[in-house]
Amino acid sequence: APVTIPPRDGGATFATPHEMMGYFSGVLKDAKLCRYLDGEARDAVASVLRAHPDASRKMGRGAPRGFQVRQDPEKGYRYFVVIREDGTAEDFSVRKGVDALFPGFANVKRKGNQTRRERPGADGNDVNAAANAANFSSPSSAVDVAVNAARLNRVITDCVSVDELLELLATDRGALARFDHIHVPTAFVTLNRLAAAAPMGDASGAVRLKLDADEGFRSLVVLARVMCADGRLGAQGLSNVLHALASMHARGVLSVDGDATNLRGLVAALERATPRLSKKMTSQAAANAIWALATMRWELGADAWDALEAAVVRLGGARGSMNGQEVANVLWAYATFGWDLAEETWSALDGAVTSVAGGGGGGGG
Repeated sequence: APVTIPPRDGGATFATPHEMMGYFSGVLKDAKLCRYLDGEARDAVASVLRAHPDASRKMGRGAPRGFQVRQDPEKGYRYFVVIREDGTAEDFSVRKGVDALFPGFANVKRKGNQTRRERPGADGNDVNAAANAANFSSPSSAVDVAVNAARLNRVITDCVSVDELLELLATDRGALARFDHIHVPTAFVTLNRLAAAAPMGDASGAVRLKLDADEGFRSLVVLARVMCADGRLGAQGLSNVLHALASMHARGVLSVDGDATNLRGLVAALERATPRLSKKMTSQAAANAIWALATMRWELGADAWDALEAAVVRLGGARGSMNGQEVANVLWAYATFGWDLAEETWSALDGAVTSVAGGGGGGGG
């Protein structure tokens, strides 16, 4: 039967799942990168995400800020992301939403007569199944590498507790050895989400004790530092790691001043990578990085400070891409730092505030 999204008067109606997939392919192709979708496209993407089987986790707590189209910097493909209320970004599969809206579409034969199969450990309750799912066979082609990487990323995000994620990070499982520049930030973001959802008694002290004593978490911290040094960690990854660390630091889940896991060394490595990566940051990545550093009361060196100011100048202004929340986060951070800003930085922020107040800018707050 035809499906209308959103399911109300004025929504777009699709007679077949293939027609709906074609519509979203057009949105991916035509949308401006890293800008909030609006109008019909925004409403349609919101509807298909709500139909996604993992919608609640994808959207996070509260109402999402909006939706964007982004592009993989290495492979060039485009994909949808939802920007959660806390500013973090999560990619999602439109196909899974269409599968749910058109029952039976998931069972349509794919190229090579392969049908969709359940991934091991997909119910999120079997720790050993999730960990074993990361022990993939050696890839024989570039396609195998991409499939294995996506599968491992799903195993990370499917963890339902801090203990399950730490089990996955355990060095004897072998999963950590396969982590790339995507998996490392995903692990930190997932840990932040799971720690925030922990029972009240575990919200700070108990989780902190687990992290301080966990060899897998210490290895993850070391790996993140190495990726900062050798250039594997990208701009969005750097921002995501900083945001996750700062969020957990603010809640007392971990401390960047603690000695057990050498988080201070990780933040220092992230700062050193900032001048190199700041030119590639989106407005959301820059705002989150600046907010995170201020939240941790991190004393920035001149190189990182200048690089982040330059990013604000590039992304702010009346024609920039910063939205209301991003502008507010940056202003709060600079007030917390207590540093004097260059005149052009103030001008860019003033222009962004004016644009947001007038309904322009990045399209939401």
